[in-house]
Amino acid sequence: MKKTTIQFETLENAKDWAGKFRARFLESGIVSYEKIGVGKVLLAHHTISKFANTFVGRPLVIQHKKVTPETMEESAHGYISDVWFNSEDGWWWCSGTVHTDEAKRLIRNGSSVSCAYAVGTSEGGGTYHAIPYDQEVTSFDGRHLAIVDDPRYEGAHILLNSKETKMLTFIKRLFNRPDAASIDEALADNSQLVTPEGVAHIKSAVERWNAEETAEKEAKEKEERENAAKAAKEEEERQNAEKAEKAEKAEKAEKEAKEKEEREKAAKAAKEEEERQNALNAEKKKNFNELLNARNVSLAENAPVSLETLEDRVNRAKARYGALPDKKQ
Repeated sequence: MKKTTIQFETLENAKDWAGKFRARFLESGIVSYEKIGVGKVLLAHHTISKFANTFVGRPLVIQHKKVTPETMEESAHGYISDVWFNSEDGWWWCSGTVHTDEAKRLIRNGSSVSCAYAVGTSEGGGTYHAIPYDQEVTSFDGRHLAIVDDPRYEGAHILLNSKETKMLTFIKRLFNRPDAASIDEALADNSQLVTPEGVAHIKSAVERWNAEETAEKEAKEKEERENAAKAAKEEEERQNAEKAEKAEKAEKAEKEAKEKEEREKAAKAAKEEEERQNALNAEKKKNFNELLNARNVSLAENAPVSLETLEDRVNRAKARYGALPDKKQ
């Protein structure tokens, strides 16, 4: 976002009536002024509580500038009328009037605020929540509230209280008060309205309208919060389910990989055992054949040698051919 460079020496007449603003503008803690060579400054809660009201009556300006009581009217685009502490967000808020169209335009376009104060007294540096600072402001005097694009406090903001409600539009048209800035101003002395059904007390009707509008708004906000919470819960459940599914798939994949590895190891071990048994059987068979061959050789080598005599041959011939005839016959 570009910084606003318009400077107002002489303010032009506004085309619209002054409006109201409220701004969150000051928070206790450490704020950096290193861009202007001051360093980091601690502004404690008790110090702000003591001196925050010095901003009441100070001008609303566009961009930081030196403002004095003598030049205040030349620079002012409005004035601060009240300052208070909001315990719900821990910030100091202020409210007041905004007079110029240019200031209203900047606020509507999303500009922020930054306050300026003159330091009265200060003390040396130290640490705050383990964060070092260069000095502590112990007293100050508020000077102005500036409409800026780059505030020192990131959470600072300013809002116009000029949004016209449906009821205000209706009352303005009903009583022909187009310039009225509020319902009270539009009503003026018209506290009652005579209708065919009787006398209507407008204040009561407006209060009932506002109450119903507020209740409707609160119901809508509650519904939005519930829907947001439901959507957040559903998203959380979806993410948890997705995580659980991924974890289940990863666990299944890991289990399958482990089982596959175990099957491969078992198959490898069985194959190795089969090869070992085959090798063992082959070795046994080889050893047996070698032993058998060795026995046969031994038997052949140790077989007894027989000598056949003449008588053995004669007896064998007799057994085969019979006895020979006697020579004397």
